[in-house]
Amino acid sequence: MTRVHRIAALTVGALTATYAAGAERNAYFGDLHIHTRFSFDAFTFGTRATPDDAYRYARGEAIKHPAGFDIQLDRPLDFYAVTDHARYLGRWSAMMDPNHPLAQSPEIQPFFDAKKLAETGVSRQTAVRGRSFFTAHPDPEATRSAWRETIASAERNYEPGKLTTFVAYEYTSSGTDGGNQHRNVIFRSAKAPEVPFSRLDSPNPEDLWDWLEGLRAQGIEALAIPHNSNQSAGHKFARQKNSGEPFDAAYARLRMRNEPLVEVTQIKGTSETHPLLSTNDEWANFEIEFLPPANRKLEYVRGSYVREAYLTGLELEENEGFNPYRFGMIGSSDGHNGGSAYQESKFFSKLGVLDATPELRGSVPAGGAQAWGDVSQTTGRAARVPKPPSQRGGQTWGASGLVACGPRRTPANRSMTRSAAKRRSPLAGRASGCVCSPATTSRAMRSKTRI
Repeated sequence: MTRVHRIAALTVGALTATYAAGAERNAYFGDLHIHTRFSFDAFTFGTRATPDDAYRYARGEAIKHPAGFDIQLDRPLDFYAVTDHARYLGRWSAMMDPNHPLAQSPEIQPFFDAKKLAETGVSRQTAVRGRSFFTAHPDPEATRSAWRETIASAERNYEPGKLTTFVAYEYTSSGTDGGNQHRNVIFRSAKAPEVPFSRLDSPNPEDLWDWLEGLRAQGIEALAIPHNSNQSAGHKFARQKNSGEPFDAAYARLRMRNEPLVEVTQIKGTSETHPLLSTNDEWANFEIEFLPPANRKLEYVRGSYVREAYLTGLELEENEGFNPYRFGMIGSSDGHNGGSAYQESKFFSKLGVLDATPELRGSVPAGGAQAWGDVSQTTGRAARVPKPPSQRGGQTWGASGLVACGPRRTPANRSMTRSAAKRRSPLAGRASGCVCSPATTSRAMRSKTRI
């Protein structure tokens, strides 16, 4: 059974894998979106896991989280792909070599100290915004070396019938308005180009497709899987080409040859639909990314969600005779720790030391057990101490941040909802309008922070 067949068996449920013994349906479980130390951002989150470490994790072995604790699956996965960012691939990790010309540079030291990184909030943007640091210190060999190791690691860890590994990387582009244009590129075999195509080659994903077409002509087969269309500001499933020209049949064929799948859900939210698009669907807000007020408008979400893309494709097929949005769906994680948590009870988020604890994620009140107003909060449960109604204020802690819930909006309520918003809680927007009867039983709500 080839690697590509395994992707198909997982991602398009209607497909059937054929065996010598006959046709049967098989469900395979894995992750095609994982980052290691070779990704410029993961490294600055404190991640030092190698691709080999990532594949050990997929086999069920324990590896170290950037914060120092062990992470481990309760059962092995069937397939896995390390998808480090092609842009600046391996640049930070190369400087860990004491013989590297920049190894002792004071300019890079903050990014090598994970503890300091967590304390000071040093951001990857310091290194990559404006490309100033990496432009000033070009190192193409570091990228080539990391890519060779990515390929070699996938081959070393490939165990037919046990663990299918894929040579892969992430193409990380964005529109001029910051709209996400990211894709993961997955190769069918270890036959891959000398260097991956990145946004440094072109920020236009249509150029990525042309590059993949050129590889195909050389006998190198690969596909691209777009993700986080929910952050694309309408670019992922637009109604025209990147240039603004109208779609045509050639465009539809090119896109579907190179992007037959879409990653519909991951830790940064689900991209199926949005309440502004599916106004009669009470589940349309399930697991979607919390949007800041400026982006809670129809023009931002149009062209950003899969369900609408399907409708657009059907409309184009009926009126124009072609459909650029005939794709299957897959779910992945986008973990930046070498491994991801696939169970809520073992959730450790994605950004290394930056969100390694419930307090850093805003999932519990900072400082542990707290007492506020007439609520004593311990281990996520509210204990009431009766007070006259006139003295009652907000009475509910929210596990994604502090959610104020009381008989009316008081200054304390407003202060608490602002506190939740600062933690980027997906419930913060709802908290601002939360008004409960004093008799309502308090309850703890839990949700993952979307970063």
